Amino acid sequence: MSTATPTRVFISYSHFDKAWRDRIASSLAAFGLEVLDDTLLRPGQDWAVELREMRERSSVAVLVITPQFLTSNTIRSQEIPHLMELSKLRGLRVIPVIAEDSSWQTFEPISKIQVFPEGGTPLFKGSEEQIRGDLERLGREIIRKAPQLDESTRNLSDIRTSNAQQPRLAQLLALTLSAQAGDRPSITAMASLIAPE
Repeated sequence: MSTATPTRVFISYSHFDKAWRDRIASSLAAFGLEVLDDTLLRPGQDWAVELREMRERSSVAVLVITPQFLTSNTIRSQEIPHLMELSKLRGLRVIPVIAEDSSWQTFEPISKIQVFPEGGTPLFKGSEEQIRGDLERLGREIIRKAPQLDESTRNLSDIRTSNAQQPRLAQLLALTLSAQAGDRPSITAMASLIAPE
């Protein structure tokens, strides 16, 4: 008898907001969800590579939205673009969780995604009981709607490439997925990505 792999949830947060991260992670883990984030890093690991692989193994990403999150260079330049790419390529579900008042409505792409709680009322404005209830609803929502990833794209991190090859690989993957969806990408375009430089 095979056991189901737990749904993996990547948590993107600012280190200034570790208390929010801890509350959200604890609540999600109580639902049997596997939480992936930088707290799993060990001394000597390349954090950028490890976090990228965690994002690629996840089927859901929770963004802990606060003013500090929105001003983090690492989040804005690395995590958000990668998560949006994974959302587009293979359906990673991205859930912005509004933890504190911030200008998230002016920050693309978050402003174009349905946020949690509904309406964007920050969690911190609720009572302790309301916050607990909201986080339980978040866990139930993830369990109910977590996408089942196609086995061929579940572990993009298994494909080892140099940093220079990664943009070409992403383009090739996008063209391949388009072809599977019925689009007919140019053979020349695909060949140019495969051919050695």
